[in-house]
Amino acid sequence: MRLGLAPILALGMLSSAANAQYETRSGSQQELREYTGEYARCMVLFQHVEARKLVLSNTPNDRLEHNFGSIYTTKPLAHVMGCDGLVIRDGHAFVIQPDIFRALLAQELVIADLRTAETGNFVNRAPLTHWQPVSLAEFSAKRPSPSDPTRRLTVEQAYAEELGRTWLSHYGECIVRGNSQASYDWIVAKKGSVAEKGALTALQPVFASCLVQGETLTFGKTVLHGAIAINYYRLAMAAPVSANGVAK
Repeated sequence: MRLGLAPILALGMLSSAANAQYETRSGSQQELREYTGEYARCMVLFQHVEARKLVLSNTPNDRLEHNFGSIYTTKPLAHVMGCDGLVIRDGHAFVIQPDIFRALLAQELVIADLRTAETGNFVNRAPLTHWQPVSLAEFSAKRPSPSDPTRRLTVEQAYAEELGRTWLSHYGECIVRGNSQASYDWIVAKKGSVAEKGALTALQPVFASCLVQGETLTFGKTVLHGAIAINYYRLAMAAPVSANGVAK
């Protein structure tokens, strides 16, 4: 399963508070994650309830701004309550990508709300529901009808990414259930640390066991880390179930 999430950082020059004009340029993945991570941390501090709702929801990316407009926007971020110093750097505002924002928001929520790892591999937690994309026909119908075959390919690639997100979400839940301690350790570990390496080593058997025979991993470690953070937080907040499988 291939999940193509392009790490593009959009930066816009601020001209005036009332009527800003923006121009876009690309940045590195590290730069994007640093900006978004600091913004996510600030949202957890100042907009904790909305941050939780966003991560716990199955809201698709194209509905995030409508449903969570107080913490997510497709526009360049310039002025956010309590977070102005984080979203403006050297006179630039930035645009957050929904997948990266959701993942880093989940990571910050785990760090803030869950001081120790959950035990028992979440065996007593209700199964999560995951976003299910519409059919390819419905997906295509929402976009202008392309006469150019290359544009048609773009639609099909975009749909493949939607399917990939759903697959990755299920995969993340399987990993967290398979080894909740190592999943937690990876979420909270500093990148490149001994703790991160230890967590990844412990997770290797689960990575393999959660794959259906014949499937291979073709997405990056960062994307997988986000899926684990999101599913860990959602499972930690899920309703427990009794022995007969009924939610308590």
